Amino acid sequence: MKTLMRYVTPIVSTLLLAFGVVGCGTTSGTGPTITPARVESVTRLAAYSTAKLALAKDPKNIVTLTKVSNGLNELVASGNYDLATAVTIANANGLGELTSSEGQIALTALPVFIDLIAGESVNLNDSQYAKAVIVGAAGGFKMALPAAGGAPAARVGALTPATEMRRLQKEAEATRR
Repeated sequence: MKTLMRYVTPIVSTLLLAFGVVGCGTTSGTGPTITPARVESVTRLAAYSTAKLALAKDPKNIVTLTKVSNGLNELVASGNYDLATAVTIANANGLGELTSSEGQIALTALPVFIDLIAGESVNLNDSQYAKAVIVGAAGGFKMALPAAGGAPAARVGALTPATEMRRLQKEAEATRR
């Protein structure tokens, strides 16, 4: 645990300690409470909000965020939901976590999803969760990043960043149990 804490930001470290057992996605015999759909939806929201915040802080972050996005898109296109590869891609570009109001995803040696609403966490190494994280993150980055050439992404019915954030927030809220 000490080695893990070295790689996790202080807020995630605090949450991991507060929730106790990392990898617990169940509550005393009631079955899983964190579904892959919840992980995917919250990860999409977290990737979107993390990317938008990074771009607001420094527009030059577009370079590293695009590298992460492209790597995740390649994993999705190939059907290879290898979480270790996704974490390596993120970490090589300085990304150690994705954060939103619904949850956090620690992209570390022990990838963890922390549901801030349910107060639970789940180890993401299970294949159903790995796929959900990779697909969710790829989707969130795709929505947040401008198209090639630095122009805003042109989509039919494109939403403003605030409207897009609200839509993603509602999508994540709908997956609460």
